[in-house]
Amino acid sequence: MNQRFEAFLAVAELKSIRKAAEQQCVSYQCISGHIRSLEEEYRTRLFERRPSFRLTESGQILVESLQKIRLIEQGIGEALDDRGTAVVGHVKIGVPFSRYTELVPPILARFKREYPNVELEISGEFSDVLEQQVERGLLDMALVVQQAESSEKLERKTLLQERYCFLLSRPLLENVMGDEGTPSVRRWQESGITLREISRFPLVSAPNGSRLRAILDTAARQQNLDFRIVFSSNRLETFDGIARTDLAGCLLPLQMTEITRRLDQFRKPEKKLLILPVDWEGVPVNSDVTLIRHREAVFPAYKQELMRIMEEQFRSADRNA
Repeated sequence: MNQRFEAFLAVAELKSIRKAAEQQCVSYQCISGHIRSLEEEYRTRLFERRPSFRLTESGQILVESLQKIRLIEQGIGEALDDRGTAVVGHVKIGVPFSRYTELVPPILARFKREYPNVELEISGEFSDVLEQQVERGLLDMALVVQQAESSEKLERKTLLQERYCFLLSRPLLENVMGDEGTPSVRRWQESGITLREISRFPLVSAPNGSRLRAILDTAARQQNLDFRIVFSSNRLETFDGIARTDLAGCLLPLQMTEITRRLDQFRKPEKKLLILPVDWEGVPVNSDVTLIRHREAVFPAYKQELMRIMEEQFRSADRNA
């Protein structure tokens, strides 16, 4: 892709000539000149300057066309260079913040054993941001757990339907429920702890705007519940440590309880956390985990293999939870 198109795409994606110039390591005048040259050649305005800087309809059409060209160019070059273990390449994937710590090390290790000369770049972000980056061709693929409205540009593969658990320390259980605690645990381990029962405990949950928080808000409205949320965080790998302080119980995906199971191997029974399945009692829980890629992207063998590794690792972690 020529310099004018690269400059135009940078301005369109960054929404700023100044930022595009900094990214491209050229002057403001250089980027502005490229934009002006394209507008003169195509005899149309690509950006509105007032009242705010934004793409015109013609500019949006050019952006979508150039993003497709960029994806095709990247894919062709990589496919022609695909020569087994000697291949040299670069692949960019996105993983939600909540899964980064648990998923990245095993994915990286397995992939690098098979393709030691391919650089693997992994970004942690919120799922809606990852979707936008895959759609724009800035990421090759991504795992998402909180999906935006479906885009026809993206190819999706559901890896699993999320299940949830409630982490609870025994001291907090006794403090809140007293003598009721032990018999209740036996029942919860068999049939699950209900949201009404969870509402008796102080709670750590995901922040506003997250899929999990939306599910809790729906439950609160439907069942007239008041959850005592004392702390919110998207770093789910920290929930185990918070639960062990006896401050609150933690609601999190079953897959993330692998951290707790590993740590509990070395603890006395009374120091182990309770991992209780959640009984949603009819509250809708639409929380699929999905692997996405751009439909226009051409994937060489090593990117296809990375997708396979991600699928297998994700499902393996869920089976072991």
